[in-house]
Amino acid sequence: MLPLLRNAVVGLTLVASTAAAQTFVDGDLTKLTARVTKTKPVDGKRKDDSVGTLLTIEIGNRGTHHAEPVAIALTAKRTLRDKKPIDVVLHRFDGGSYGRAGRAVAPNRKATYKFVLPHPVTTRCGLVARVVSASFFDGDGVDTLKIRAKRTGTGTYQLGTMSLPSTTFRLRNPLDAPVDVAFLATLDRPYDGVGIVRRRLAPNEVCEWEIYELPSHVRNYGLYNGVDVERLSLIDWSVIRTDGADLAATVFREAYDRWLRWPEGTAIAGRFSVTERYTPSMRVEGLDAYDLSASGRFTIDADGKITVEGDGELEPRALKSVRSGLGTAIAGLRRPPVETVLGKIELSLLERGPCTLVRFKGGSWTDLEHGIQGVGIENGRIVGTLHGQRIYDHYRMVPYGDRLLLVGRRLEPNPGQESQRWSRIEYGEVDGLVVPVGFAMMWDIAGPKHTRLRLTGIRRIDAADAAAAGAPTGDGVDALRAAWDATARLPGEPLRVRGRFTVVDDGETEALWQGVKKVSGTFEIRGYRGTRYGSGNATVAGDFADAQRRHLGEVVMDRLRIWFHRDFNARPAFDDAFRGATIQTVEGAPGAFAITGADYARIETADGRIVAFVTSAGMRRTLRYSAVGKRTLCNELRTGDERVQATYRDAGAFPFPTKLRFERVFGPDWGPETMRLSGVTVERDE
Repeated sequence: MLPLLRNAVVGLTLVASTAAAQTFVDGDLTKLTARVTKTKPVDGKRKDDSVGTLLTIEIGNRGTHHAEPVAIALTAKRTLRDKKPIDVVLHRFDGGSYGRAGRAVAPNRKATYKFVLPHPVTTRCGLVARVVSASFFDGDGVDTLKIRAKRTGTGTYQLGTMSLPSTTFRLRNPLDAPVDVAFLATLDRPYDGVGIVRRRLAPNEVCEWEIYELPSHVRNYGLYNGVDVERLSLIDWSVIRTDGADLAATVFREAYDRWLRWPEGTAIAGRFSVTERYTPSMRVEGLDAYDLSASGRFTIDADGKITVEGDGELEPRALKSVRSGLGTAIAGLRRPPVETVLGKIELSLLERGPCTLVRFKGGSWTDLEHGIQGVGIENGRIVGTLHGQRIYDHYRMVPYGDRLLLVGRRLEPNPGQESQRWSRIEYGEVDGLVVPVGFAMMWDIAGPKHTRLRLTGIRRIDAADAAAAGAPTGDGVDALRAAWDATARLPGEPLRVRGRFTVVDDGETEALWQGVKKVSGTFEIRGYRGTRYGSGNATVAGDFADAQRRHLGEVVMDRLRIWFHRDFNARPAFDDAFRGATIQTVEGAPGAFAITGADYARIETADGRIVAFVTSAGMRRTLRYSAVGKRTLCNELRTGDERVQATYRDAGAFPFPTKLRFERVFGPDWGPETMRLSGVTVERDE
């Protein structure tokens, strides 16, 4: 974890050599050698009792291009304390390697780099190092960077309710490009010794750097100790010259186009059979073992909407599993054209090599996969999706003619665990159309859940047949449709929402706010459709460290998501919500409807509006409304003891809350919290 920082505008002196233009190229990591040449305890204690080790690693370049190493894999047969082997990756700086041209190793030369390892080791511990990520380029790097780090004072940083000792240094970036810098810090606190602290400076940035935390790679000395730094010495730097956007788009386009897609307007129908078994590995309330099987018919229309009808009554778990399995099986086939994807997301290149990593900003190719942060591409095929800088969801692609088919996915396991989720897809062909005929998935949720789905009798259908297959039936359809459509609902097209926020933790019961009672700033949401959106961020204003600012911004987004996922005004269209469902009036209960085959089991109406519903999982929620101009909007939801309220006003394409109040969301003693929103605009997201 990098140290938490706080910015302010002041000055400093840095001197850097002028770098010529660089040409970034494909390099060969095998041409780079690495070896640990020196080890030293960071705190001056006995080697087997130190909190960490300062490593010097020598990198040699036997290639023909300049190489700037970014990540080093390090293994050791044992450590001095616990005698256990280690296998870690040491990063000079966060972020990808592509486009870096700073302190590099010239061809047929060597250079040394320093790292801190959170284990006591010596060169006798069987240390083996190798470069696993590097930037290769022709041209000059920035070989010299001198800095006079002036210590401007000590103070106390207020992290929530904690007061942490801190030290401030003055920094300025004289370059017109971003630069990552690393300093060897001479410490008086939290121990006498040294550590490495890092920071990225924006082009020409001037700031004061308040350091109150050491990186967590030093054992037992992380957050809550505070820092007293006697001096800083610049030991490393890396200049980011390009984000590789054009190259990223070229590589992504090629791989994306090779992945087989259905023609636009494709709709299919057929039969399914599903089996599912869940065996909890521990006793947890609400997690019970079960074994189910069901069969029936399904339809997938040209928009990807799924209709499921059981041969008998489908229990909610079976219905959910069939819909989820079908949605996952066709997600790759129903991707939009590459031009649509490139028009809505920004690409940058993290890594260039045998496996090229492309980062996404602004969404992904489907709403189902909105959490994707990028992709890994190898040999012209997408091999997985990214979480941060690593492939988290691994794809298995196989050739199909001149195209590729996705036949399997596997989530990267946590350390010491087996994979917690995998899925496989089998395919067949119907009238020249490739279709899924089988789907299997294992998902470990406090125990393994195995789902198997078989699809038979698949045929292509036209739009009229797909619509007819999905039409809800029963004597309550017309009355419930009228109540469903009686109040306002978000439009179907994606929206862009921008504005300002202020959040007050009235109850002071939420530790996530870190003791900060009031947080203000701005927010923006792209691709907003209520419960789904492409991307969103909240920028917190005020005097906060960078890490704390990001954390508080994510808490703000979490509060907005609380509303988004409850907002009844964001409900789908009636025919989508009740596709293939049966809706019956309830005898002796005027205005009530019993429903099978949908996410709702019961809905209650009064005065022509929906006032309560029970989900297929048994959750009951009551609704209240208010008038906003000519629209009637749901403005209050109660779920057990929980209450969430919204005050609305017109904001352009659709009204948006000006105030959100949350009570007892996470338990009877939680909250309340109030969020006020101002200057909000809602417009179509082009």
